[in-house]
Amino acid sequence: MKKIARAGARALAGLTMWLAIGQACAGPRDPDYSPPRMVQVLGYNGHMMEPFLTRDGRLLFFNNRNDPSDQTDLHVAQRMDDTSFRYLGPLTGANSAELDGVASLDARGNFYFVSTRDYASTGNTLWAGRFTGTGVAEVHPLVTDFTPKKLLRLNIDLEISADGDTLYVAENRWNLLRGVPATSDITMARRDGARFIRLPDANAMMSNINTDKLEFAPATSRDGLTLYFTRLDMKALRKKRPGAFAILRATRPDTSSPWGIPQPVSVVTGHAEGPSVTPDGCGLYFHRKDGEIFHLYFTRDRACAPQ
Repeated sequence: MKKIARAGARALAGLTMWLAIGQACAGPRDPDYSPPRMVQVLGYNGHMMEPFLTRDGRLLFFNNRNDPSDQTDLHVAQRMDDTSFRYLGPLTGANSAELDGVASLDARGNFYFVSTRDYASTGNTLWAGRFTGTGVAEVHPLVTDFTPKKLLRLNIDLEISADGDTLYVAENRWNLLRGVPATSDITMARRDGARFIRLPDANAMMSNINTDKLEFAPATSRDGLTLYFTRLDMKALRKKRPGAFAILRATRPDTSSPWGIPQPVSVVTGHAEGPSVTPDGCGLYFHRKDGEIFHLYFTRDRACAPQ
C-alpha cells in the first residue's frame, strides 16, 4: 500500500508539472492570424495560464502556474478590451488546498474545472459547480463513465460546450519513470441528466485530432463547429528542438460530423498552450512561457470582419 501511495503522490506531482509544460469564421482553410499581443491583467502580478473567456466575453478565468512548488488556484478578471482586463481576485468557492485550474463555463452558468483535491482516493480530477457571477457555489465531483480507476491515468483538461451538453476531456497515461505523459488524447462526452457519458463514436469523431503525439487543452467555438487544441511532440521537447508545441484548429460542417484535419495556428510559437475562443469565434487567447514567466496572449483571425 505504501508503494501505491507513493506512486499516486508522484502522479499528482507529475500532473502539476505536466500542466505547466501544460460561432466560427468560414472554413476549412489555413488559419491566418494577427501577430499575438500580450494580455495585461491590471492589479495582478504573477504567472497566468489556462485562460477561458466566458461565452458573453465579459470575464476571463485563468490559473497561476501549475508547478509542485506553487499553490495553483483559479482567478477571475473583467474585460476592458481584447488585451486589457481588471483583476477581480481569486475565484471564490472553487479553490482548495490542492491544484485547481482549467476553468470552463457554459451559457447556462454551469462551471467546470480540474482539481486534484481527491484524486488520491477516487481517481477523479473533474469538478463542477454553479457560477454565481462572483464565485462558484455547490461545488461537486463531476459524474462521468470515464473517470480513470487505474493508477497513473488522469483526466487533465476539460472544456464544456456553450450549450452545456458536450464535454471535451483530455485523458492520459503517465510514464512513471520520466514523470510525464506517455499518451494524451481528447475525447467527447454527452450530458445524460446529471452525468456525462462518453460518446460511443468518440474515437471516430476525434480520428483526425488524436495522434501518437500528445493532444490536450481543447477549446470550442460557441456554435460547436471549430475546435482548437494543443499538440506536444515529447521527442522534440526532450531534444530541445523548435516546434515541440503547436496550437491547431479543426472545423466540421455540423455537430454530428467528425472533426476535420487540423491546421496549425502558425503565428503561435514557442512554449504555447491552452487556447480559448472569443464569442464571435474570431479571437484566440492562449498562454506562453516567456523565459520563466507564463503570460497570456491574444490573436485574431484576419479573415474575420474588423471589430
